Amino acid sequence: MDWASCSRCDRYFNSPSAMEQHIRDSPKHNLCGACNDDFELREDLEEHCEYWHDYCRDCSRFFDSAEDLDQHEVLQHDMCIICGRYFTSENNLRYHKLTHMDKTIGCRGCERDFVTHFAMLLHLEEGTCSSGVDRERVTDLAFQCRLSQYYASSKDGFDFECPSCTVPFSYISGLFQHVQSEACDEELDKHSPLRVFLRFLRRRV
Repeated sequence: MDWASCSRCDRYFNSPSAMEQHIRDSPKHNLCGACNDDFELREDLEEHCEYWHDYCRDCSRFFDSAEDLDQHEVLQHDMCIICGRYFTSENNLRYHKLTHMDKTIGCRGCERDFVTHFAMLLHLEEGTCSSGVDRERVTDLAFQCRLSQYYASSKDGFDFECPSCTVPFSYISGLFQHVQSEACDEELDKHSPLRVFLRFLRRRV
């Protein structure tokens, strides 16, 4: 005598254990690990888990809370906790986060504001400032600064280098991008050579 049947697969079973084994082994049965709902397609199961449970599809892993899932997504999958976008690297995520920050760095040559010194310097180097300043002028001012020997490079093909780790750069904006990243320990404190340059630059733009 048949104990139960599976209408999805058109099969009959003579014991509960046989029915359970069929559901576990059949590709037409995809059980949710959190609520035991059964789906015919794996894709439907994945969508269910993401919508109804705190689940990471990439890792096939459930979490105890939405906060735990968010923390996992940030640490393991480079997700921006503010807007939910994903990035291909931690470095790309870090620079994306700047778009959510207040623009507190003003350009003395025009009325534009920027999030970082790097962005402000790049704006000047690219010649987009209404003051008419361009890369050549920024580079000239960088060498005129009284502490330029601390960031001027002696390496062929490069004008600048990091005062702390001596990584060379062709543009002063690239040096500031490096210094303001987690890859560098150089500080932009009050008396640092690069901070002195910024004050020098602002007086002459």
